[in-house]
Amino acid sequence: MWIRVVQEVGRGTFTISLPREWVERIGLNKGSKLLLIDGGSSLLIKPPKLQAMYEKEVRVRRGYEDLTVKEIVASYLLGYDIIKVVCTEGFDPDGRRVIKNVCRKLIGLEVVGEDNSSITFQCIVDPEKLDVERTFDRLRFLVYTLHEDIAHTLSEDLSKMYSLTDRDDEIDRLYFLLVRLLRSPMNTGDATIPFSRRLDLRVAGLLLENIADRLTKLAYILLEAGDIPRDLLSELERIMEYLSSVRDTSLKMFMEGDLNYMDKFEKLLKEGKRFIEDFRRLSSKYSDSKVKSISLEIASIIEEIARSYIDIADLTTPR
Repeated sequence: MWIRVVQEVGRGTFTISLPREWVERIGLNKGSKLLLIDGGSSLLIKPPKLQAMYEKEVRVRRGYEDLTVKEIVASYLLGYDIIKVVCTEGFDPDGRRVIKNVCRKLIGLEVVGEDNSSITFQCIVDPEKLDVERTFDRLRFLVYTLHEDIAHTLSEDLSKMYSLTDRDDEIDRLYFLLVRLLRSPMNTGDATIPFSRRLDLRVAGLLLENIADRLTKLAYILLEAGDIPRDLLSELERIMEYLSSVRDTSLKMFMEGDLNYMDKFEKLLKEGKRFIEDFRRLSSKYSDSKVKSISLEIASIIEEIARSYIDIADLTTPR
C-alpha cells in the first residue's frame, strides 16, 4: 500500500504521482492511458488491457474433461478472450465432445482452432457494444416470461410445461455473460458504474438465476405429477399471481432505488404467508400421499422464490 499527497496543478486540476515500482511492473510509459473507476468513496486505477492477462491455457488429463469444463467456464467469467485447452495425451472422441459442448453454455464462445491435442476457444462478443444494465434487464425479462408462461399453463394442458423447461439454459447463459461483463470493467463502456452497484447487479443476477432454477423445477414437478386436483391448481394460480406482484415490486425497488414501495412490499409478504398456509391446508385434506408430497414440495419452492425476491429488495439503494 502506498500513500500519496494530492497536489493541485493550475486551477481545479488535482494530481497524484504513481509509485515507480508499480509503473515498472505493469509496463507503463509516458503517455500510457489508465482507467479510473469511481467506487463511491474510493477510486480504482487500472492499467490498459494486457494481452497476456486475457489469454488462458487450460491443461486437461484424458478422462477428467468434466473438471476442465468448470475451469473453462471460470476463465470465461474472469474475462479471458482466448482459452486454449491442451491435452498432451490427445483427446478421445468423447472427451473432445465434452470440451466443445461448453460453447452451448457460454454466449459468444466459439472454437477457432483445433488439432489432435488442443482446442482453442475465443469469445467473439464485443464488450464495448454491451451494456451491463441492459444485460441485467434482459435477464430480468427472461425470468419474467418464464414465470408468466408457467402461470398461464396452469389453466391449460400441463403437458405444455415441457416446452418451458429449456428456458433455464438460456437464462444461465445470459447470467454468465452478465458476470463476465461485471468482472471485466476495462472491456466495457460501463466502467463508470460504481463498485457497489456492480456488486448489487451481480448478486441480483444470481438471485434471478436461482429463481429461474426454482421455476424450472416447479415446471418439471407439474409435468411429471400428471393429474393434480383442480382446486390445488387453482390455488397455485393465485399464488403465482401473488408472486408476480412480489417480483414486480422488488425489482422496481431495486432498479429505481425507490424505498417508497417498502410498505406495499411488506404487505405482500404478509399476504404470501397466508396464501402458502392455505395451500398447505388444502393439500392436507387429500389422502393420496403423492398429492401431499407434491404439494409440500411446491410450497417449499414458492417460499424459496419469495425469499429470493426479498433478498433482491434488500439490495435497494436510494438514488
